[in-house]
Amino acid sequence: MLSWDGRIVATVSHDGQPVLWDAADPRRPARIAILQTGGAAPLWGEAFSPDGQILAVAYTDQIFLWDVASAARPRLLGTLAAAVAPVGGASFTPQDIAFSLEGRILASVTGTDQVAVWNVTDPARAARIATLTGPRDLAQAITFSPRGNLLAGVTHNGTVLVFSLADPVRAALTATISGIMADALYPDGQLLHPDAPPCPSCSPANYAAAFTPDGRTLTVVVARQEGNVTSAYSIAARDAVFTWNVTSSGAVGGLTIVTRSGEDSQPTLAPDGHTVAAGSATSNAVCLWTPP
Repeated sequence: MLSWDGRIVATVSHDGQPVLWDAADPRRPARIAILQTGGAAPLWGEAFSPDGQILAVAYTDQIFLWDVASAARPRLLGTLAAAVAPVGGASFTPQDIAFSLEGRILASVTGTDQVAVWNVTDPARAARIATLTGPRDLAQAITFSPRGNLLAGVTHNGTVLVFSLADPVRAALTATISGIMADALYPDGQLLHPDAPPCPSCSPANYAAAFTPDGRTLTVVVARQEGNVTSAYSIAARDAVFTWNVTSSGAVGGLTIVTRSGEDSQPTLAPDGHTVAAGSATSNAVCLWTPP
């Protein structure tokens, strides 16, 4: 996880502890500190606050808030009681925990088909202010709009959700978009086999989600690896980029879909909401591409 100014990188050590690195000179990164939590629970996600002062670290049953203003002397500010362990075989990504752009709100996937919203204005006294519930399908790849009035995410099985946080305590679900997994597999509407199921490989996809800086567009990337149930249902690895227009109230429309064949995974979106970066386990390379 890279801090917003690009100077600090947070990684995970083999024993599940966060490690801070000075990346001011990317050619010569230097380890600064290891954040000792005293536990052995798996670490599922990390997020820097936009001002770079706080690092949120999500473990199986709690979230730690660290003061990293002085990275060489990190200080634990507080902990949030939150079950964040994945369920149903889902794999978590760094985007399962996110700060709003003004840094006052933190959202985290709970592992129980919900998203918890926290007021972290005072990290030492952070409080849960809302619980967002959509379909019974684990949320992943959550992201805030630039103004912080919307929170969007995509679920484990490919349902896109948009919530209005105009009043965070009374958050409202404003859009539910299902069926993107079928569109990702068959963008031309043609099944590879007349009896093929909607999910031939039935393996989890990797997702990324982001708003453009003006908040008017939401982009979701679906990255699937090659897989099959039988040889008749085999599919090629493919990235699919879905883009919607979004109003300030959270209404969604104007879908466009762009696909790209490639054996990569774990995509992420640049802050512009357009450029996609994805790593490849087969070629040991990172691919950068911008859908038209």
